[in-house]
Amino acid sequence: MTNRLAGGGQRGAHAWWLTPDGQPTDDPAVLADSPPGTILPLGGIDAGHKGYALGLQVEAATAALAGHGRADQSEGWGATVYLQVTDPQAFAGLGEFNRQTDWLRDACRANKPRDPSRPVRLPGERGLARKREQLAGGIELHPAIVPALAGLAARLGPGRAESRLKRPLRPRGGRVPVLQTLESRLIRPLRTGAPDVCQILP
Repeated sequence: MTNRLAGGGQRGAHAWWLTPDGQPTDDPAVLADSPPGTILPLGGIDAGHKGYALGLQVEAATAALAGHGRADQSEGWGATVYLQVTDPQAFAGLGEFNRQTDWLRDACRANKPRDPSRPVRLPGERGLARKREQLAGGIELHPAIVPALAGLAARLGPGRAESRLKRPLRPRGGRVPVLQTLESRLIRPLRTGAPDVCQILP
């Protein structure tokens, strides 16, 4: 989101970034300053301290345990990953684990929502629902993504830019096919009256 806003010359809805001298700003372009600004932790300027400990915990669980991170010389963009596998049988058992988590799930869903048309859902449920929708009807794309795909297709060439997304892709807010595949060098608008309907040319 930060790169998309900055690339479009747009500003954020709130002061989610800090300038190089530590002042809050809604301008995402400060990340490209020299020296660069930074993005605030969870909660922004009003409650950013809530993400401070979380950020340090993530760094300790990823970079520190992996032995490579902030203390090392930068070699471009990089990321470390922390994976924890827990066997419930080593604790109270799978049955007790399911009993407790099932109760917690049901208690969350039983809460009365502020808006009856938007019932309480668990983390990930909306993502899974969107996956089902998009597998059935295509992927919604932000309008700024289509030009980026065109650039990748032109740079990589046919075959190397092949996408597994064989289903039609659709622009956000639209209901018309945009792309079929990336096995091409060029994307151009179709003359259909819909400005964001595109196809890839062979």
